[in-house]
Amino acid sequence: MGALLFGAKRVMAIDNDPDAVAAAEENAAKNGMAARMEVSATPLAAITGVYDIVVANIIHDTLLLLADDLTARLAPGGSLILSGVLKGAQTEDINNFFTAIGFTTEEIRQGDEWAALWLTKRG
Repeated sequence: MGALLFGAKRVMAIDNDPDAVAAAEENAAKNGMAARMEVSATPLAAITGVYDIVVANIIHDTLLLLADDLTARLAPGGSLILSGVLKGAQTEDINNFFTAIGFTTEEIRQGDEWAALWLTKRG
């Protein structure tokens, strides 16, 4: 919903937790955004289309497992926002991995325990 508030025309939100999907649908409806926000439990690998921005709030190991699918869904020059990563070694590992497969690091923000990375897809 944040993307819609910042000007996105449409948003697709996916989660493997049915409760999270139901909560997102309810929140979108309550905020008048349901028509512009598709919420689904469809696995990432089954999603078609290419997007300008992909946001993933997932732990380190799962981000690595989903890297190919995340990359395939992102348009060249698009932004990949990754969070759910512990700061320190995990952040460095994720950053090194994604830069090695064709991303440029734009910014890394670290809190007390967690980090978020903003990467752009080269090409």
